Amino acid sequence: MVVVFRPTRAEDFLLLGGLVCALGFMLYFGWRIFSTTGHATNQDTSAIQAIESGDPATAQSLILRGANPNAQDEEGMTVLMWAAQAGHAELVRTLLDKGADVNLRDKRGRTALMWAARGGHAVIAQALVDRGADVNAQDEWGKTALMGAVLMGYTPIIQVLLNKGADVNLKTKSGETALMWAADRGDLHIVQALLDRGADVNAQDNAGVTALMRAALGGYTPVVRLLLERGANVHLKDRQGAKAFDWASRARHIEVMQLIRNVEERTPEPPPLPPVPIAR
Repeated sequence: MVVVFRPTRAEDFLLLGGLVCALGFMLYFGWRIFSTTGHATNQDTSAIQAIESGDPATAQSLILRGANPNAQDEEGMTVLMWAAQAGHAELVRTLLDKGADVNLRDKRGRTALMWAARGGHAVIAQALVDRGADVNAQDEWGKTALMGAVLMGYTPIIQVLLNKGADVNLKTKSGETALMWAADRGDLHIVQALLDRGADVNAQDNAGVTALMRAALGGYTPVVRLLLERGANVHLKDRQGAKAFDWASRARHIEVMQLIRNVEERTPEPPPLPPVPIAR
């Protein structure tokens, strides 16, 4: 049956407008929420809407009544990801008990563990890794949960991840490591924890920058001293030909400059490698 509207009065226009808005709302949310099988129920939709609006109690009630714990919104976010990010530990436990996939990814490649790490929720991070969350998963930029925790300075989460075997030497697409990010922060305890787990003190990013250069630029004397003690190479150069001393001198960090200069004087720069002969 085709309904033909013939608006002739203001009330008719208002009625038509209301119907159009309602239709648009239904189409929007019908597209926005879908399950991993492509078939969403009203409960699936409502559970995600509830957690997105900051109502974990309603989301939990819906999950307990059978809503799909792996339903995803238009950005690929699940109820578990939202709960992990916001720190709703009880809801996370319910989702895990109901079969939530801990390694699902959103459209940017991020997992629930990454969201928990960035949010600083160590209890949730522990619960996720205990249920098999991949501690070395990388998002579309190559970032890991460990890097997210280092960036925010969340030491308890860093320990959880390291204890579960997080790879300290994974690199982002720009070549950065967790140690470099810790050096950026000047966080001595995190730098030491990463070095103790085998972080490469002389790793260079795509621009040739090392953790020592980053710490030198920030003037973080204790971090610079520790990196030097652990074998940081003061002769490495970035793509512009600058050494760690040059990075320190840019910000006139005199104490750091002196530390690096002392090491340079004790360890002369090795001669350049001879050219490789061309095979004939």
